[in-house]
Parts: sequence; C-alpha cells; structure tokens
Amino acid sequence: MFNFFYLFLDTLKIFMERIRKISIIASFFSLWLNSLMNSKGEIIVSFFLIFSFGIIHGANDITLINSSSGRLGTQKMTKTLFNYLIAVGLGIVLFFVIPSFALLLFVLVSSYHFGEQHFNYIEKKKSKGAVLFMFCYGLTILSLLFYNHTEEVAAIIENITHFSIDELYFSTLLPVSLSMLLTSGIYIFKQDTEFQKSAFQEIVNLSVLALLFKVSPLLFGFSIYFVFWHSIPSMHDQIEFLHGETTLKTIGLYLKQAVLFWIISLVGIAILGFLLMDTYLFEALLFSFIAAITFPHVWVMIQLFKTKKANH
Repeated sequence: MFNFFYLFLDTLKIFMERIRKISIIASFFSLWLNSLMNSKGEIIVSFFLIFSFGIIHGANDITLINSSSGRLGTQKMTKTLFNYLIAVGLGIVLFFVIPSFALLLFVLVSSYHFGEQHFNYIEKKKSKGAVLFMFCYGLTILSLLFYNHTEEVAAIIENITHFSIDELYFSTLLPVSLSMLLTSGIYIFKQDTEFQKSAFQEIVNLSVLALLFKVSPLLFGFSIYFVFWHSIPSMHDQIEFLHGETTLKTIGLYLKQAVLFWIISLVGIAILGFLLMDTYLFEALLFSFIAAITFPHVWVMIQLFKTKKANH
C-alpha cells in the first residue's frame, strides 16, 4: 500500500515538473483512450479526474490565505474560514436567485482564472494589457469548448437559467475571443521577453486543445483540460509557494493539508447526487456548487500570485 502511495507521489512529481510537455501527451493519449471507451466509461473517467485533482487543487485555499497573510492566528484563521464558507454559500444562493447573472459571472471569472494560471510568469506591472490578455486566453479556451458542443452547452444553460440561448451566440463568441486574444497577444509579445520565448509553443498548445475539444465529448474534453492543463500546474505553483520546492515530501504534505476540505466537498456532492440524481436539478446544483467554490478560489490564487511576485 505504501509502495503504491510513493509511486503515485513520484509520478505526480514528474507530472508537475514536466507538465507543459506532459499536458500535450496526456491530451493525445486521452483522444486515443476516448476512442476505446463507451459513453459510460467517458463519464466515469471525467468525474474521477474532476473529483480528484480538480477539487484537490482548490482544497488548500485556507492554507494559502494563511501563508499569503504571514501566518494568521487561530482567531483570525477561524474568521477567515467562516468568511470563505460564507462566500461559497453566497455563490450557491446567487445561482438560485439570479442564475443568468451568476452563470455569466462564473464564465468571466473562470476565463481570467484560467489565463492567469497559464501565464502567471508574465509580469502584470511591466506588461500593460497582461490582465486583458489572460482574460482573453481563458475566454478563448471556453469559447472553443462551447463552439464544439453548442447543443449540450445550450441545454445546460437552459437547465440552470431556464433561459434558451441561440447557438449562434457560440459561433460569434469564438471569433470575437480569438481576435481579442490575437490583438492583446501581439501587444504583450512586444513587451514581455518570456512570452516571446514561448509564443510559438502557446500556439501549438491552443491548437492541441482545439483538436481535443472538437473530437472529445463535452465533459471528457473539459476534464482533460481542467486537470492536466490547469489543476496540476496550479498544484505545482501552490506547493512551490507553500514549501519552496516540489519533492515527494512536500507533495505528500500538500495532499495531507488538502484532504479534509476535499472530503467535505465530496460529501456535499455525494449528498446532492443521492437526493437529486434522478432530477434535472442535479446537473444545475452540481454546477452551481463547483462554481460557488471557484469564486473564492480565484481570489485566493490572485493573492498568491501577487505575493509571489512581491517576494521576487
């Protein structure tokens, strides 16, 4: 059992150290795997990835807040935890009270979050327009996903908001987001030397993701992106921030710190699944729950990158 655990940690360490290359390999491997599975297998793999790495990467938020704030006392930590849970609760309520606004806000916030994580090496203070570029990148990722699965996405939106959206919007959103990404990307290219070195690779990355989203089912394609392109790189950055290096020991410590909130999240989702699995509300509630967790997590990661840049 312990040998398996250490093998898992060692494999995860390799993934984190070489994630930029492995994410492409994982995407093509997933396309091959997808061709061998039926729809039930795709759903199982997708939920396993989202409920494991996907949720774990946001389960250490309180620890990150503590570290970013210079080690809070017990009283302040309790207050921080309470405020965090309030933020999650308000996010869930927002989806019930104003679902259309909550969904739009989720897409906009997630767009920036995906872009900031991917391009966190770009200096925002030195590169004017970096925030817009990061937002446009994340929006393009989601636009590619929406464009290739318009019917399914439209059905999910209708379940959550009870509002029917014309699929033409998705066809319009993609070229708009791509144009904005290209324009802001050229602007950043002229200012940031690090981005100049990786610009061609980023074009390749975006092409791979476009292929992944086109060939894969909606949930499967998103889970591959969410875990291998976003969650694992985020875990790596968090471990480096908390412990200064990525080793088997620090990965194990990170997972140990995350396990309680990870279990709480899974229990919450399991309860929703047990109560509402046979109703149309389950899909909407599950999405609302994940979105509600995302809102405070994005704020935590913004503070992490800000503190990280200030310390260098």
